[in-house]
Amino acid sequence: MGDSYPTCNLNPEKMMSNDTTYNGWRNQSTWLVNLWFTPSSSDLEWIREALEERVGELANSENKIDNFLSDLIDLQAIDWNELAKHLEP
Repeated sequence: MGDSYPTCNLNPEKMMSNDTTYNGWRNQSTWLVNLWFTPSSSDLEWIREALEERVGELANSENKIDNFLSDLIDLQAIDWNELAKHLEP
């Protein structure tokens, strides 16, 4: 019944610096993909396509909350190469 969701603790000092790395990853967007999906290398293309499709749906929605959420998701920042390299044996 109780879904378990990852927690994200934002560090205000980190948010004010020019350092864009996040928990050892290139940025928060890349870290979040690894955190939420725990992908295997074969999953990366599916995850990428699913995120692009869903964010596009949110952006094109008439619902302002959907539009707001689409603005929060930075697909361009996700470093797919870093994820793939991380998954190499």
